[in-house]
Amino acid sequence: MGGVLSHRFPPPLFPFPTLNLGPGEIYCSRDPHYIRTVLGSCVAVCLWDQRLHFGGMNHFILPHKTTHEEDSCRFGDVAVPALVNCMINMGSNLRHLQAKIFGGCNVLHSSNPDYYTIGRRNAEIAISELNRYKIPVVASRLFGTTGLVIRQCTSDGDILVRLIRKSVLPS
Repeated sequence: MGGVLSHRFPPPLFPFPTLNLGPGEIYCSRDPHYIRTVLGSCVAVCLWDQRLHFGGMNHFILPHKTTHEEDSCRFGDVAVPALVNCMINMGSNLRHLQAKIFGGCNVLHSSNPDYYTIGRRNAEIAISELNRYKIPVVASRLFGTTGLVIRQCTSDGDILVRLIRKSVLPS
């Protein structure tokens, strides 16, 4: 006698598609997604619309573009306004946006002051640009000496943060 086999699988650990965001990129979506990126001295600004329940993220490398460089989201003074505009173009109102900021670490452990301050300057430009738009920063994980992996859920604004631990190598 044959019977019907039934297998129950647990729901997927991450029920939405995951998009890996690289340096110099932005992404926002009204569809549920996870946005994942890896940060060192770079900074990611995560925006979430509390009323419409969707979000977006940028990942920038340097705080300011120079006068001779193109407008690129590799720079914080371009990436933050670009993300805000992306959210507004998808229906957001500035009054309903909130921000979370991550990165700005000193992962190079350099004695060169420019390397040490690049992460801090990246964080400062992110905060400055958000203040200009009057978008409140509701959470942050900035500075330190360890890189981060972050994952934002665009449907609820939650962020998962994981520290990147150095492997222990034999001496």
